[in-house]
Amino acid sequence: GAELQIERAGREVGLRGNINYLFVGPSAYTKRLGIRVDNLKPDGFRVIAKNNWLALVGRDDNGKPVSPYGETGSLYAVYNFLRDFLGVRWFMPGAIGEVVPKRKTITVKAVNYKKEPDFTYRHLYAFSFSQDPAAAAWYRRAGFGASWQVDINHSFWRFYMSNPEYGREYPQIFSLVDGKRQVEAPPERRKNNWGNGNFDLANPLTLRLWVKYIRGYFEKYPQRKLYPVVPNDVMYIKGWSQDARSRAQYDLNKPFQAQYSNYVFKFVNDVAKEVYKTNPDRWIGALAYEQYRQPPSRIKELSPNVAVMITKRRCNYWDRDYRKRINLFIDQWQKKAKRIYIWEYYNYYLHPPFKMQYPLEGIPVIFSHVISKDLKRLK
Repeated sequence: GAELQIERAGREVGLRGNINYLFVGPSAYTKRLGIRVDNLKPDGFRVIAKNNWLALVGRDDNGKPVSPYGETGSLYAVYNFLRDFLGVRWFMPGAIGEVVPKRKTITVKAVNYKKEPDFTYRHLYAFSFSQDPAAAAWYRRAGFGASWQVDINHSFWRFYMSNPEYGREYPQIFSLVDGKRQVEAPPERRKNNWGNGNFDLANPLTLRLWVKYIRGYFEKYPQRKLYPVVPNDVMYIKGWSQDARSRAQYDLNKPFQAQYSNYVFKFVNDVAKEVYKTNPDRWIGALAYEQYRQPPSRIKELSPNVAVMITKRRCNYWDRDYRKRINLFIDQWQKKAKRIYIWEYYNYYLHPPFKMQYPLEGIPVIFSHVISKDLKRLK
C-alpha cells in the first residue's frame, strides 16, 4: 500500500542518508556508485543492496522492446528480485497464474548478486507477442528472451517466392523428380508454400544464385544477423532431386536421420563459405532435421559462420534409446559447428498432411524432471 516517489534519471541529486533509494536501470546514480553492466553477458543483470539503496540494473537495448527480441537486463533484474527475494510467482499468463505474497514491509539485507543467462536464445514459439499482452509479460517474467532473432526454419520456399522468375530463367536449379524439374509445386504441396522451391543442391548455379541473394538480403536488411538455408518441410515427399550428380551425394544405405546430411550440409557449408568472404559478421542458419539431423560424415568442420539448430523431442525423452541417440547427435554437432541451438518439441500433436496420431494429441504433458535434467546437461 505504500506510494513511492518516482524520479526520472534525467537529473542527479545528492543521496540523503534518511531516505531509501531504489534504482531501476543504469543511470548517473548507479555509475557514481561504481555499478557496471558493460562487463555482463547478454541480458545479464545485477541486484545490489547497500546502506540505504537498492539497485536493479542490467544490460538494456535502447528504446522500448516491442518483440520477443532485444536485451532487457534491468527488467529481468526486477522480475528476479520480485521472485527470488519477495516470493512472487508467475505460473502462467494472466491473473490466475500470478502469486503475490502480502507484505507490509520490504527489508533487503546487503547483497551483491549477479546473474547471466546460460542460454543466450530462449524463445517460446507458442503465441503472438503483439496480440497477447498478458502472454508477452509472462514471457519475460518466465525468463524467455534473446538479443536478436534466430530465424532458422524452412526457407527454400522463401527463396523461391523472392525469385519467382528463376522457374522460367533457370529451371535446371530445381529438383529433378520423375523426369521433370519441380519448377512449380503440385497443388497438394502448395499450401503454405511448403513445396515451392525444391532445389538441386549439387548444381553450381544453385549455389551462385543463393549466395547472390543472401548478400543482397544482408545489404537490404543490415540489422538482420542471420539467414536460414533449410530445405522445405516436405522435401522427403518426392522432393530430393533424382539427377545423378545429386544422388552421388546421398547416403540412402544409412539410417533415416543421416541419408541426406552430407548432401544438405555440403550446400549449406559452400553457401556459408562464400558469404563469409563478404559478410563475416553474419550467420548462415541450418536445421538438423529429419533425414539430415545427424552430422555430416564427410565434413570435418563447418565454416565458422554456420549456426546449426538441432531439432529434438524432449517429450520423447522417456525413451532411453531415443534420448541417448539425440544426446550423441548434440555431442557430435558440437565438434562440427561453432554455434548450436536447440529446437525443442514439447507436445504430442497431429500435423497434417502427415497424419501422425498420438493418444494425447495437442494436450500439454508435464514432465518437469525430464526438462530439468536435460537443461542441466545442455548447460
